[in-house]
Amino acid sequence: NDYVENNINSFNESNLSNYYINQRGSDVEDYFALTPSEKKDYIHYPLTQYISELFFNKGEEQIALLGNFGTGKTSFCHKLTNELFLKYKADPKNRIQVLISLKDYRAGIDIEQLIVSQLQKQQGIDIDHRLFRELQKMGRFIFILDGLDEMATKVDRIVINENLREISRLKESGDNIYLITCRTHFFQDRITDEFLIDYQVIYLTDWGRTELEEYIKKRFPKKWNKIFNQIITKITLEELAKTPMLLEMIVKSLSKLPNDEELNNRYLYKTYTNDW
Repeated sequence: NDYVENNINSFNESNLSNYYINQRGSDVEDYFALTPSEKKDYIHYPLTQYISELFFNKGEEQIALLGNFGTGKTSFCHKLTNELFLKYKADPKNRIQVLISLKDYRAGIDIEQLIVSQLQKQQGIDIDHRLFRELQKMGRFIFILDGLDEMATKVDRIVINENLREISRLKESGDNIYLITCRTHFFQDRITDEFLIDYQVIYLTDWGRTELEEYIKKRFPKKWNKIFNQIITKITLEELAKTPMLLEMIVKSLSKLPNDEELNNRYLYKTYTNDW
């Protein structure tokens, strides 16, 4: 209970909780080519709700969430994690949620050791390998594994495949379910197709004007209209704003914009690199 409460409180106190915008997911990678009628069938919103339905109502056990750089995969994981904590708090019969950031692990991994070590760092949990395996065999867990591509940056294909086999053990050792996130092109270029056979693959979509407007309203409630128009009147800026990470770069630079300075890519990159 302490583990659940601490994580819920931590999320509620974060900027992400204040500014999070519900994301969309697509069943196909080339979602931008879908017709309006096709989008109703292939685009899902809000994505946290859709993935929960896949897990708990439709019996999916392994989901791969793919997205390009900066599209908000990690933010989505934290949002989904919080919703799962709330679900558990409402009914402890629900699965125990565990979020693992894979970017901290570069070489071959022992997946059980990794998760137990992560849980042991959490306040309010007293767990060892024996208890973990017992809960795992009972199918009590839902694992959120974020950043497979970041974990594999400095390893070769052999180690990647070893890591993938370790991840597959999460389901083989019990009726547990999990979601893994990865950059789209990394998954396609460096991971064998066989790994995806048992996965429900979902593609995280870029933001449109609807998400952009909602975000700007949350960040700048008193002057959102001015900032929104500053972005959409510049084609290159609006293109950057489709990626949440780059939009964050834009809004940070806006706060430093002199009154007589025009917002453009040159000023944007100059401001941001000067901060670095």
